[in-house]
Amino acid sequence: MKVALPEGASIVSVEVAGAPAKPVEGADGNRVPLLRAGFRPTGIYAVSFVYLHSGSPFLKKGDMRMTLPKVDVPIDVLEWELFIPDRFRADHFDGNVIDAALMPTRETVYGYGTGVASGAGGGFGGRNASPLPSAPPPLPPAAAHQLLGRIVDQTGQPLPGVTVIVTAGGVRQTATTDASGVYSVSNIPAGQVTVTGQLTGFQGKKQSFWFGGDGRQMNFILEVAGISESVAVSAESGQVDSVQKSVRNEPQVPSENVQNLQRRASGVLPIRIEVPRAGVSYAFVKPLVVDEESVVSFKYKRR
Repeated sequence: MKVALPEGASIVSVEVAGAPAKPVEGADGNRVPLLRAGFRPTGIYAVSFVYLHSGSPFLKKGDMRMTLPKVDVPIDVLEWELFIPDRFRADHFDGNVIDAALMPTRETVYGYGTGVASGAGGGFGGRNASPLPSAPPPLPPAAAHQLLGRIVDQTGQPLPGVTVIVTAGGVRQTATTDASGVYSVSNIPAGQVTVTGQLTGFQGKKQSFWFGGDGRQMNFILEVAGISESVAVSAESGQVDSVQKSVRNEPQVPSENVQNLQRRASGVLPIRIEVPRAGVSYAFVKPLVVDEESVVSFKYKRR
C-alpha cells in the first residue's frame, strides 16, 4: 500500500493482521506491506501504521493545520479523532472533512485516523485501512428470562471486555462480552429492567425498558469518549426516545485510540510520546477517500 506522508513525516511502526511489519522506503514514497493473496488469514484483516510529524509548536494562540496522508487504497468512510489537551481551547474548524455529528450513521467504516496535538508541537497520526468487514453471524434466540446481545464500536467491530450490568427487581447481575462482543444474562425477572454497558475509553450507555419474561436480544453501539447517549423505551408505546448530546467542551480522558499511540511507539528511540491526561476529542469523517489528503484546520487559544 503506497503512503504519501506529509513533508517531514516518518513512519514509526506498522502492524499487518496484528503482527509487526516493516515499511519500505522508495524513491516515490513509502509503502506498507500487505499479505499476499491466498495467504493466511484468508478473510479481512487490519492494516495500521503510526507516523510522526513534528508540525509547528503551540503558542498562546494561533492557527493549526493537520493532515492525514494519501494512500492508494480506496476508503469508504474515514474517521478522524483529534484530541486537544485541556489547557487549550479550539474552534473555527475547517478543512475537507465533515463534523461526525452531522453523519446519520458510521457503523461501517474502512478506516479511521487519530491525531494528537500537543503543547510541544508534536502531531501523530494513526490510520487503519482494511476491507469492508463482513456481517457478524446471527445470534441464537434468547431463552426465557434471558437477555442476549452483541456490543460493537462505531465501526461495527465487536467489543470484547465490555461490562454489562443488568438491574431488575432489585437484583443486580453483571456479565462481560466475549471476543465476539457477545454477552448473555439469565434468570431475569419480569418487570422494569435497566441495562448498562461500560468499557474504558468509551462512553457508557444505559437502556431501560419493560421486560415481560420472554427472551430478548439487545445490541449496543458504544461511542468513544466524547459522546453521551441514553435511551429509554416506553412499555406502553414501544417508542424509543434517544437523547444525544456533545460534551466537546468538557475535559475527557484520552480514548483507547489515542492511548494506543504510546504503546505503538514504545521502544522506538529516540521517540517519546506523552499523551495528555485530559483534553477534548473532536470527531470528523470523510466519505469516499481515494488517494487524497484529509485536512483539518482550526484556531486555538491557551485557556
